[in-house]
Amino acid sequence: DALDQFSSKNTFLVHEPLAATLGLGLDIKEPEGKLVVDIGGGITEVVIISLSGIAAFQSIRVGGDTFDEEIQDYFRRVYNLSIGLKTAERIKKEIGCVYSPVSLETVFAQVKGKDLMEGIPTNRVIAQPELTQVLERPFKQIETCIQQSLEICPPELSSDIYRSGIYVTGGNAQLKGISERLEKTFQLPVHIDTEPLLAVSKGIAKILAAPQKYRSILL
Repeated sequence: DALDQFSSKNTFLVHEPLAATLGLGLDIKEPEGKLVVDIGGGITEVVIISLSGIAAFQSIRVGGDTFDEEIQDYFRRVYNLSIGLKTAERIKKEIGCVYSPVSLETVFAQVKGKDLMEGIPTNRVIAQPELTQVLERPFKQIETCIQQSLEICPPELSSDIYRSGIYVTGGNAQLKGISERLEKTFQLPVHIDTEPLLAVSKGIAKILAAPQKYRSILL
């Protein structure tokens, strides 16, 4: 809809996971299977890519927004403290962690909000291990989604993934402890994107630079 506003000669669409995979610097044309997990704001997409196509795809409506809402709900239930979504997002970015063994009691964040009982502004301190417990439930759902993708993965691609591992991108790939937790859960190597917020745009830039080369993935 946004592109229709411009008088471009041609308009093409590309699957977001394919663009993210290109942005990660991977070759999508190879026959070897690659497992990519894109933890975005609204959803998490898990794809297995081979020969410029999607061999398996799972998505779940759990992402950064879910983490923020979970933090917001936790403060309301446990501390009778009302905080905004922007505050919840800031806490997540500052000390967000999804794996207990790497979370530290010495790392904490100041949280300002409104006391629901008194109606007055107040603040609290939350330590990283406590926040790790808050993020446990939504991240467990992401793990289940990855598990389901591995279950439906064609056998010949499974051996490739066993060798190459899991690639994680998307804004919420920056949460602490993701690689350690996924490595422990799936016994696979885990690669975290160094610029996860830019993966899709970098992938699209590659396609725009050589549209003929990637014609097979354009819709």
